Amino acid sequence: MSIGQSLNTSLSGLRATQAGLSLIAANVANAQTPGYVRKSMQLTTSTSGDGGTIRVGAVNRELDLYLQRQLRVETAGGAYADLRADFYQRLQGMYGTPGSDSSLESAFNNFTVSLQSLVTSPDSTAARSLALSSAQVLAQTLNGLTSDIQALRGDAESGIADAVISANDALEKIGNLNSQLAVGGIADAADAALMDQRDNYIDQLSELMDIRIVTDDRNQVTIFTNSGMQLVGAGVVRLSFVPQGTVSAATLWDADPAKSNLGSLMLVSASGATVDLIATKSIRSGKIAAYIDMRDNVLVQAQNQLDSLAATMAQAVSDDTIDGTAVIGPPSGFSVDTTGWLNGNRLNLTYTETGTNTQHRVSIIRVDDPSVLPLTNNVTANPNDEVFGVDFSGGMASVVNQLNTQFGAMLSFSNPGGTTLDRTFRVAADRVGADRGR
Repeated sequence: MSIGQSLNTSLSGLRATQAGLSLIAANVANAQTPGYVRKSMQLTTSTSGDGGTIRVGAVNRELDLYLQRQLRVETAGGAYADLRADFYQRLQGMYGTPGSDSSLESAFNNFTVSLQSLVTSPDSTAARSLALSSAQVLAQTLNGLTSDIQALRGDAESGIADAVISANDALEKIGNLNSQLAVGGIADAADAALMDQRDNYIDQLSELMDIRIVTDDRNQVTIFTNSGMQLVGAGVVRLSFVPQGTVSAATLWDADPAKSNLGSLMLVSASGATVDLIATKSIRSGKIAAYIDMRDNVLVQAQNQLDSLAATMAQAVSDDTIDGTAVIGPPSGFSVDTTGWLNGNRLNLTYTETGTNTQHRVSIIRVDDPSVLPLTNNVTANPNDEVFGVDFSGGMASVVNQLNTQFGAMLSFSNPGGTTLDRTFRVAADRVGADRGR
């Protein structure tokens, strides 16, 4: 071997050693850097006319892919659980600590105690004043809780919007890094750093939603939701969400866009095709799933329970139960005078379909604000009734039309005059009654 060949061999070895030292230094310096993966070098040797040489064949990332995959699954689950726990804690804080003076429990107990005192001493001015003031406190507490719950739903709505922005940013960055890494293997530390960056964005995305990753032999990643919706592949999709400005108890999400008045999460492909990710239940974990669950399920149930409590108490202290009057037939039926009906009062109707011998219990509820329609079955405390809200703002002719549209196959409603409502049964009727405010 000539002196020149020896020098070339030595020089290649020094270059490989220098590269190795740089890699070790980077490993030490970035030991605590989020997203950084420890690197190692793969050296190769070759022989040519100039002698043997040593060069860096590839840079390896020392990474357990199985643990990485499991970590991402747990990241989504942990983010989902943490966010729900935060909302539950805030909800509990609104209800107040049991036994504390500011809690809903105390307001309710004070009200019931004041009523008991009033029953014992109905002529007492002090008892009357106490009952009135405690009722006002309870009403203010319930109204305040309603506002707080809807504010929480508004926070969830805003949270979805912020999460979508973060998800779109991560998806775009992953797609760009995919393009830069399309050459195949990791040739040097710069390529390995790009892999670290892409993994970091994938980790950010896994905190927002549950995802599944597939990597091919060209270092390209394809990302799916666990339900099978593709997010990153040959192209990158975009998530779309338009938040509702103000959220109230009547603001609800529905799979039918014509009925929904809350933002829906849409997946928009490169061709412009859209998929409703909420309706298809495509996102099942991560922060986005937690926000959706709190907005559309948990907090809606909390509001319904609050409404049920308020309605039950209001009915207990202010409603008269009036039996229907039989209408001379044929056809047979009942008549009820709706004079004095207030918003929220209801008509209880029980009838049996003679053909199928199926009994129906119906609660027809007066509604003065049509924006809250349609009502759900959990508006009343009875878990077995079918609830139908009727808009009374248009007068009795409109009321009759709404009722006949809803029950025309079974019942026939009419208004013989004034505020009287007649019902003629095409099926067997068991009972009719009305709850009316005093």
